[in-house]
Amino acid sequence: MLLALDTSTDLVSVALHDGTSVVGEKVNAVERRHAETLTVLIDQLLSDARIEPSELTRIVVGTGPGGFTGLRVGLVTARTLALALHIPCDGIMTLDAMAVAARERGDVESDFLVALDARRREVFWARYVDGVRVDGPRADAPQTLRTQSWGGLPIVGNIAHAYPSIFDTVIDAAPSAAGMALALVAGSGEVTGPDPVYVRTPDATEPKPVVR
Repeated sequence: MLLALDTSTDLVSVALHDGTSVVGEKVNAVERRHAETLTVLIDQLLSDARIEPSELTRIVVGTGPGGFTGLRVGLVTARTLALALHIPCDGIMTLDAMAVAARERGDVESDFLVALDARRREVFWARYVDGVRVDGPRADAPQTLRTQSWGGLPIVGNIAHAYPSIFDTVIDAAPSAAGMALALVAGSGEVTGPDPVYVRTPDATEPKPVVR
């Protein structure tokens, strides 16, 4: 039984996949409460599915890009569970999983972008052709996506509400643990270790030493 997690945005999601299909999913919107929300959702998901933690055989977690605090919560939780249960732990970039899910739903065809609101007047994005990432991940000003030679490509993501004057035709979508599980099982996403994908410096940095 595969457990999938994604905490790259304020939408925390967990899902179970039995190798054939998704058998359960829990999603909750949070604001800086990723840690307590994630553990509760995992407990609820396993309880509803009548699955014991010992029955889990693999874990996959979204590696971002995303919010630094939320992303770390998901990665640390996934690693800790895998270590305690002695099972493999993999990572898939969140944008890659969203691309797989969009193609599975039939939202897009061959050439498109996936973009997430990165705040600070930026978006995280990557470009895909026939399901393969050909550019990104990057963090850029939202206008950048419309001023490129490929600026008219379809965009999948959660950026329309943040920049309605720029992105008025975005296919609304959010990261999903179910999509993460589907990408892993189908072999459609690039599988890595459970390591964060950071494409810019964090909002908070360590103070520099004072020179006297």
